[in-house]
Amino acid sequence: MNFEVRLYEVSPRFDIIYGELNGDGSTAGVGVQQGTGSAYTSFECHTGGLSPGLQLTFQLRQTSTDGGGPCASQDSRPLIVSPTLIGAALTFSFQTVPGKIYVVQYRDSPDDPIWQTLQNVPGDGGAKPIMTPVLPARQRFYRLRAE
Repeated sequence: MNFEVRLYEVSPRFDIIYGELNGDGSTAGVGVQQGTGSAYTSFECHTGGLSPGLQLTFQLRQTSTDGGGPCASQDSRPLIVSPTLIGAALTFSFQTVPGKIYVVQYRDSPDDPIWQTLQNVPGDGGAKPIMTPVLPARQRFYRLRAE
């Protein structure tokens, strides 16, 4: 297997782009983790969700500035968690706040100025799962807005 990691100097973001693969990832766990024993984000775990050209984008979000351990986000922006590829569907979830409306959006290119709405979700204080089919293009960018 080979892959490329893209780091961005002015952004807390990095991309992983897969090249040649020996299989489909059905024997691999794919995700990111900062430090031993800390929280992690899983893309897939032994489900065979890898393919040549697949691009995964990860964005670091600061949640604590005092070194005091986990705390609530300092802003009201929602966070997509646990993105997982299961068969031909991408699933992820996010925590909601009662009274807010969450807009799940996507675009097929980072250069596309127009975001398409996938789903509007009313907040009730619970976690909300989202499932969407993976299209043949295999590259899609998602964002989540709270209104």
